Amino acid sequence: MRTSLFVLMCAVCLPVLPAQSCASVNANPARADWFVDVAATNLSATGTKSDPFPTIGSAFTVADDNDRVFVAPGIYDPAAGETFPYQWGANASLSQLGVEIIGTAGAANTIVDGGGTASGFGIMRFRLLAAGAKVRGFTFRGYNGTLGAIRLGSVSANYEAYGVEISHCIFEGSVGSGVATFGASAALKIHDNIFVGNFDNGLWCSDITPNVNPCAPVTSGGEVYNNTFVGNGNGIRLQGGTWSVFNNVIVNSSVNGIFDFGLAGFPSASSSYTLDNNCVFGNTTDYGGGLVAGANSISADPMFVNAALNDFHLMPGSPCIDAGTGSLPSFLASDMDDDPRQLAGSSGVRVPDIGADEVNDVRHVATSASLAFPVVSYDVIGPPGDLVQRGYSMGQGNVLITEGNVLLDLASLTIIDAAPVSIPASGTLILPISLVGLPPSIIGTPIYSQAIVFGASGGRLTNAWTTIICP
Repeated sequence: MRTSLFVLMCAVCLPVLPAQSCASVNANPARADWFVDVAATNLSATGTKSDPFPTIGSAFTVADDNDRVFVAPGIYDPAAGETFPYQWGANASLSQLGVEIIGTAGAANTIVDGGGTASGFGIMRFRLLAAGAKVRGFTFRGYNGTLGAIRLGSVSANYEAYGVEISHCIFEGSVGSGVATFGASAALKIHDNIFVGNFDNGLWCSDITPNVNPCAPVTSGGEVYNNTFVGNGNGIRLQGGTWSVFNNVIVNSSVNGIFDFGLAGFPSASSSYTLDNNCVFGNTTDYGGGLVAGANSISADPMFVNAALNDFHLMPGSPCIDAGTGSLPSFLASDMDDDPRQLAGSSGVRVPDIGADEVNDVRHVATSASLAFPVVSYDVIGPPGDLVQRGYSMGQGNVLITEGNVLLDLASLTIIDAAPVSIPASGTLILPISLVGLPPSIIGTPIYSQAIVFGASGGRLTNAWTTIICP
């Protein structure tokens, strides 16, 4: 849905390196936070929140194991001082395991433009010493190479990709692929992204060679869930490895929706693909290379709000609503807009939608929210006399109400004001709420906030919003 308010609270090509000692991989278990803002003018910035780096490249040179890089809205391209590609986890003296790169205002507002780069390393690459890295909240465009705007995996030592998670991003208009995994790729998580208009593939999933680095786990392939692919050459290209492909919308591919490329020339490779609950429509070929649809997959128009304007939210009545598999991995907590996943529809069944958008079809009243330590303030607008019971939840919603959708998980619900308050004659109630008691561990995590409004019309849910808390 489109009602979330996403509020900020808060390179050079490197040489191939020899395989690293496993004992030295996680030398820095601590976490530091770095801040980037293209509007910053201090070229000698320290990267703090008050003195942010002007380029992602500046953070790239200092981010260590488990560090987070918060990137403010704007366009990050060579004209702004970026020097692509950035190979995370390529420097033997700067391990970057578990590094997180977060676009704080979401993909629509935080754009990484490769400026026509054609490097086989992509705009960004994640290698072995960036195992467990996470990327979320960016648009990647302007990649003119033959592989991917984000590149993962290789047949060479120290280039393996392990445990990398790419979510809540938009990949558009690449000459090659939006994301390309090639060579050794293991335990990847690619979910809640939009791939649109990439000439070769939206997503290229391969694992065609064993990991040759002793530090690299042997698990293969990865999980591809709840992405939306529109107008690519191939939506998803599979080429070796073990891949789970569920809950994806793949439409209007000029060649194949989902395609098994085969393993010719790679005798050591094997393949195991599990596909189901995907929606294919309008592709030249829906399933290529001998692939077949899963028993719960559908072939129907997903009913986007306005595909011509790249609005790929689902309209009411879409066949993708409540049609996904309920067996979701734990990392699938929210959709492209950071709305909670696995909301029940009018049926009351708690099943996720297919695609990057999760539709919340509750009748809403308008809300807005802002968050800054140590106070939360939000407005609740409704008919005068309605009663508001305010709360926030760290979990997904699953309480069925009169109007047919779910609210908050009672086990995780924290009531901020237990006694309902009447909305005054103006219809607007503005409340400051102390955040005392929220643990420091929530910094950097999304909070899904909702208000339950009770009145003569029965219970209903206000617009949900999501806030990522930054330090």
